[in-house]
Parts: sequence; structure tokens; C-alpha cells
Amino acid sequence: MKSDPRLLWCEARLTNHTELVGLLGLDPTADDPEVVAAAVARWGSDAPRHLLGAFAYAIGTPDGPVVTRDALGVMPAFWARDATGQVHVSDSLSTLAAIDGVDCSTDERFVAADSIRAPGLCADRTEMLGVHRVPPGTSVHTGGREPVVVRWWDPDSVAMRRRLGIDAAAAELRELLVVAVGDHLAMVRRRNDDTGHQSVAAHVSGGLDSTVVAFLAAEVLGATGHALRAAVSWSPQRGPDDLGATGVEKYGFDERDLVEDLARQLGTEAWFGPSDLGEAPWVAALSSQLFPRVTIQRESWLAEIMGAAGVTHVLSGWGGDEFASFNGRGTNRAIVRSASLGALRSAYRDRRRRGQTPLRALAATLYPGVPSRWVRGGGEVGTPSVRQQARLAAVAESFPDLH
Repeated sequence: MKSDPRLLWCEARLTNHTELVGLLGLDPTADDPEVVAAAVARWGSDAPRHLLGAFAYAIGTPDGPVVTRDALGVMPAFWARDATGQVHVSDSLSTLAAIDGVDCSTDERFVAADSIRAPGLCADRTEMLGVHRVPPGTSVHTGGREPVVVRWWDPDSVAMRRRLGIDAAAAELRELLVVAVGDHLAMVRRRNDDTGHQSVAAHVSGGLDSTVVAFLAAEVLGATGHALRAAVSWSPQRGPDDLGATGVEKYGFDERDLVEDLARQLGTEAWFGPSDLGEAPWVAALSSQLFPRVTIQRESWLAEIMGAAGVTHVLSGWGGDEFASFNGRGTNRAIVRSASLGALRSAYRDRRRRGQTPLRALAATLYPGVPSRWVRGGGEVGTPSVRQQARLAAVAESFPDLH
């Protein structure tokens, strides 16, 4: 790189790009990797504390490459050592797996942790023994016989502690989302010479998080004379679930209906992916080892559809409502327990419009207010399923410390 030859590899989408360009005295045309290189040259190991957004980079040191990843782990970062001992860094598992001498045999410990839905217990591992993950908010020194993981970001070091009411938290969250979506679309425009807005789609599932992101993005794009290319979904409720029930049978409605309604309100099209693996045979042929997380396979089905249509940027709030309010249940519980009649009436009517019977709609509306210790079907809510209990037992037998 121009600013600092020590920068070996970099993938970045910085939200404070413009600010850093001025602070570091760079040419206005500098791209994100050049900004990262200049930040490393000025601040060294403290550089990540000055970067906002998604980033991962590797710098060369006398002791070997040091790989750094953003605080939340938005940007993937992996490293591997080949037969000669040389370290390779990439954001792609498949790229590293294709290098001669990299050990691609299965890491059973990581697979065990992943099977009990706790991959964070092996945060520096992947499904391949020779390919390592850089944990979020850390720098990994790869030069020694054993890598050294140094955490540069610690959420517990943040001094601010606040307790907000539901209304204040909702207002603050919306303000943050507006800024975040606007910043992201500004970055898309900058990276595509003002033409990128023509190819932006929104991945939606019918849930709160992706719906909010899609609406906010449509507002931002509309203000610049653009529109979302499409609302895209893998239609999770169209096909049968593990017990054979379809979405309509299980929930009383099909989430495709929600996505199509959302697309109409956004003034765009609704695109759907295949609803079962048989309709996407190419996915079955892929090695799960080459995915950063196996659970994104269903989402990846949409890539072919969007790529064929010229979509280059996809906005998604996948997982966001769980982050904000545990799938909305935290907010819903507060609404029920505070007896907010307007909100409860609206939720009930919405369920009735979806085709649920009056009693079922009423029960579903009031359910979030039931105490968590309420017993259903002979066990407490939250008790692991039989399948999950079997996984836990198997892991406990082979990896007692992990369990």
C-alpha cells in the first residue's frame, strides 16, 4: 500500500472514512485500505480503536503477520499456515482451503461446540484444523509456534451505564438505525462512483429487524431519486419444518405473504429463493467447512438469484431483532404487562388479519406476558429439546470441559 508497506492484507468498509482522510492528511480519493494503512502507520497497535465500521487487516512484523478484526466481527478474517510454515490470510475459507499444505481435516472440537449452538467456546477455530478464525475485537500474532490472541476491544471497559425505558430506548434505537443505514448507503455510493444505488436490494424475512432496515433504506434511496431493486427472501415458512408442518399449518399464515405485502409498500418486487434443499441441489454439493457459519446456507441460496439480476449490494438486518429485544419478546412482554390497550388491540387485529382464530390470536398476543417459569408440555419454557439434549450428552462424553 502507498501509505505503509507493512500492510499485507486488508478488507474494510469504514463508516468514518471521510473523517480519517482529513485527520491523516490523505488524498480525498484514498480508498478504505489506504486509510487503514495510514492509520497503522500513525497509531500502530492502537489503530483499530480509531476505525469505525467493518474491517480486517494483516500487518507484517519481524515476528510474523498480525491479523486484526473489527470489534463485532462483521468482517470475516481467517489465517492458515502451509507446509513451509508461511502464513496466509483471507476473508474466505475456500481460498485458504485450496492452498497446498493447509490441514483441512475436521476440527472435531469446533464441530462439537457448534452442535450445541455454542461456537463461541472455540472462537479462534473453524471446522478445519489448519484454518483459524480471528475472534472479533482481537489481534492475533501468528509468528510463534502457538498464536497469541490479544484483545484490543473490551466492552466491559465502557464506563457508561444506563437504564432506559421502552419508549426512550425505541427512540434512540431508531435514531441509531437511521444513521447506520444512511452511512452504509453513502459508503455504497462512494465505492461505486454514485452508481451503486441502482443495484441495492434488501433481504427480508418478514421479521422486525429486516423490515426496519428495508423501510429506512427505501427512505434514504428515495431521497436521492433511487429505489430498492427488490425485497428478497428465502421464504422460511413456505416449506415443511422438521416435524412436517408447513408454515400455514404451524402459524396460520405464510411469511411470503408478509414479504409480498412489504414489497408492495416499498414500491418494489418480491423475490423468493427455493423453499427446500431439493430445489437447490448445488448447495448440497458444497462443503459446510467452506462456510464461515453453516447456518448461512439457506441465505446463500439467494446469491444466485440476485447475482443474475445484477444486484451488487444487499442490506440485511438478519439477527438484529434478537440483538435488540430477543426476537421482540422483551418489548412485547413490557407491552402486555403494562396493559397498553392500543398496542395489544393492534397486535390482536394484525393476527386476525393473518387468518388466526380469535382464541389463538388472543393467546398469541398475551403469551409474552406469561412468566418464564410457566410450565408447558411437562417442561419449563426454554428446556432443551430431545435432539439438543442428545447433542449435549454426546459432547459431554467426548469433550467434558467444553460441555
